Amino acid sequence: MDHFKYLWIQSRANLAWRGILELLYYTVFLGAVFNFFSILGFPCDTCGKQYKRKSSVREHKRFECMKEPQFACPACEYKAKLKGTLKKHMINRHCLNIDLYYKKN
Repeated sequence: MDHFKYLWIQSRANLAWRGILELLYYTVFLGAVFNFFSILGFPCDTCGKQYKRKSSVREHKRFECMKEPQFACPACEYKAKLKGTLKKHMINRHCLNIDLYYKKN
């Protein structure tokens, strides 16, 4: 009976070490690969700002790069380049919801 108990404990210990090694592999190796690609990134052709995703560069070019803010706060003089930024401003500064003033697209 003690032999089976020993084997069971050993198998559990091996599973624990295997789990630790797999976790280490995923965090170190795959983390290094992710950091490598995030260093490369996707630059904006106009201003050189780096982004992790190509879609973020497209959004930057469409709304932010070399453009004036187009979303104005109805309660104060604040202007934002992105609708989400204006929404955060209105909630944090004025306790208002942007959906009352602008239609959802």
